[in-house]
Amino acid sequence: SPRFPGGPAGGSRRPMSGRGGAGEWEDPWVVLGVKRDASRKEIKAAFRHLAKKHHPDVHAAEGRAEAEKAFKRIHKAYLAATGRERSYYPIIRPGYNVEDKEAQARSMRQSMAALGGIVVGGFAAGYMWLEYLKEEDQKVLDKILITKLHRVENRQWQADFGDEEAQRRIDQRKQKTLQNAVTEASVGSLMWGAPAMAAAGAVKSFAATPRGQQLAINPFVAFQFGTPALLFYVSMAFGMGFYITGVKAISAGGQLREARRQGVDVRRL
Repeated sequence: SPRFPGGPAGGSRRPMSGRGGAGEWEDPWVVLGVKRDASRKEIKAAFRHLAKKHHPDVHAAEGRAEAEKAFKRIHKAYLAATGRERSYYPIIRPGYNVEDKEAQARSMRQSMAALGGIVVGGFAAGYMWLEYLKEEDQKVLDKILITKLHRVENRQWQADFGDEEAQRRIDQRKQKTLQNAVTEASVGSLMWGAPAMAAAGAVKSFAATPRGQQLAINPFVAFQFGTPALLFYVSMAFGMGFYITGVKAISAGGQLREARRQGVDVRRL
């Protein structure tokens, strides 16, 4: 048999347990001819040396097939030794006769972490989707209710005061809804902006400490500590609070909440 690159003839080969000897496992460190505690730099140097020696392009036609097999084995060993090739190690269940127990355990931990992330992410995505559907359904119901409430009021005003006065009251109701939305938006702006201002003050205080000055060596962190960036974040908080709260107040749900505060019984609708 051809000499195993980087190691003794035939290399270190062991049948994989749990498969009835159907396959063989090759020690990547033996393939590359390096120690198990070799650094990434040493592994890379060994790979380059062997790759140049066994590259198919540097061999004659009659030896190119064997050289190509050796080159592929060297490349696979390099990926395994640097942690980029997982086919050497079990992904879901350990059961192979692998000497590198640490790599096996690391592979198991990473697999379990990935599986846990998928499960948690799936539950989170499902929950968010259900909440979105519930919110959309509630918006439709709110719109139906507020439309019914306005129609009932419109008919009542027309019957009691006539068309002209009814239209004046309808316009007044619209104006009042807008004013209420502006008031709610102003309160929301303060509720969002005040914590942002406090956080910006805390960041400026931290930036003056030795730890903050040490972190500010990084240009990105230094930019975040700067007054322009903090003012931008605070202004964004004020603006977002105003917009989001205002939109909620002027929505059908917001109008229903305001009607309930005024004592209107919407359940009779």
